[in-house]
Amino acid sequence: MALETLLVKVKTAISNSFDSVPPKLLKKKPSFKSKPNVGVLAFEIAGVMSKLLHLWHSLSDATIVRIRNDAVNLEGVRKIISNDESFLLGLACAEFAESLRVVANSVTRLGVRCEDPNLRSFQRAFLEFADSGCDPKEWALPGPKEIESKLKKMERYVTLTAALYREMEELTVLESGFRKALIHADANNVGSKEQQKLYELQQKIFWQKQEVKDLKERSLWSRSFDSVVVLLRKSQGLMKR
Repeated sequence: MALETLLVKVKTAISNSFDSVPPKLLKKKPSFKSKPNVGVLAFEIAGVMSKLLHLWHSLSDATIVRIRNDAVNLEGVRKIISNDESFLLGLACAEFAESLRVVANSVTRLGVRCEDPNLRSFQRAFLEFADSGCDPKEWALPGPKEIESKLKKMERYVTLTAALYREMEELTVLESGFRKALIHADANNVGSKEQQKLYELQQKIFWQKQEVKDLKERSLWSRSFDSVVVLLRKSQGLMKR
């Protein structure tokens, strides 16, 4: 009995001690809000990555040599545009710069959806990087291994996202066909053979949905805006050769 009385007193004391704490001192559990995924914008982002990959390959040593030795020296180019090699090379550089600017504008539009304030101010940081050539934010990757890793990562995302688009299109076709088949079955007394076809089509739709779900998880679809912009930002740093 004495033990029970002691427990009651302890419980009451603890309860009163919490009641006496000012509300401001009571800490709430932090709420962890997951970052929104890019979702259907994955297809647009894959297009941006494709442009960036194409631009990178266009700046390879072999391509630059070909432009200098072949394209610039074409008779038609020299007759119609200019005979000045430096001027023609300048035009080629301007075209590359314009392509990079278009990609940067796309990244800027994605950046405004990010939660990281540094990513939301991508355009200002990019212009400073482009104008000064300085790299205070360390956009340029340190070596060939890191560059190769980023390129492969983008290529993988582009491939997976393209596959997702195809599989989603296929799923749409299957579901449309299934709805039409159901309407036909409701309007007519179909036999067991037709019912079996409906069942098989339903199973095919089920597995197609699983394929789409898997690709969504592996592709750009399930990535956050922050992670995508970080990758694109680093990849634009590849252009500092």
